[in-house]
Amino acid sequence: TQGEYVHSDQFTCFGHEWRVRIYRGGYDGAAAGHDDVSLYLENMSRHRRGTVVDFLIYIVSPAGQLISTEHGIEKNASFKNGRLRGFADFINFRDVDDYLIDGSMVLEIHMRTLHDNNPVLPAFRLNLSSALGESGGDVEVVVANQNDTRDYTKRQKHETSFNVHSLILKQACPLLASMVDSSNLVTSGRRVVRLPEDKIKPEALERVLRYFYGDKLSKHDFTVHGLPIIGAAHYFGAVELKLFAESVFVQEVPITVDRLEYLAEFAETNECGILMEAVST
Repeated sequence: TQGEYVHSDQFTCFGHEWRVRIYRGGYDGAAAGHDDVSLYLENMSRHRRGTVVDFLIYIVSPAGQLISTEHGIEKNASFKNGRLRGFADFINFRDVDDYLIDGSMVLEIHMRTLHDNNPVLPAFRLNLSSALGESGGDVEVVVANQNDTRDYTKRQKHETSFNVHSLILKQACPLLASMVDSSNLVTSGRRVVRLPEDKIKPEALERVLRYFYGDKLSKHDFTVHGLPIIGAAHYFGAVELKLFAESVFVQEVPITVDRLEYLAEFAETNECGILMEAVST
């Protein structure tokens, strides 16, 4: 029946929740023929901001091959909660039986966040970066050797610290804010959070904190410090920053043969889908 659909289980990609709707009799008479199966990607997230993705939907054949249907061409689409984007005439119903696996159609969805090869990094509305590091901050974030057992109140020469504000962290980076809440280290009236220097580089932390405070990072930031920023963004759960940094890195930084193994390992460790795709092609 036209307009009636079944849907897949929800899945997560790029920080959003998604599912697929399949209309056995087509989405509607104007958009599809009576024998066409319509297939749509639906954004199920409650984000106030939407997202822009390129996506391509394949059918997985019983032989394990990815089948791109005649009408299943790549789409670039803007999504907000509840919005559908997809294909009114994805496949003819008479052909469905050829691709069923144990009575079900198996789909593989490829998604990326590049938009016309010009990724856009969402920014916070207010730029408070001028307050970063000022004496009024109530939190001190320190990049330090986690195995160092010396008195934490005595700053070591090799350590780098930033004074930040817990109120801003709660809005911009809940994960770092939770680290602040769970810390029992206090010095000079500030709560102290120590971050592992083997995971967070000072130059990356500075730029990530600037982003959290609403500053606009430059292309130079991502080309020179791209991998440390990606690693720090992954550590803090800053999904949008991480995806943007990956997109700029793979566009602007040459991926040479001598770095493939390192980049592949880095991409796997930090769950970098865009970077992994770049080093695998």
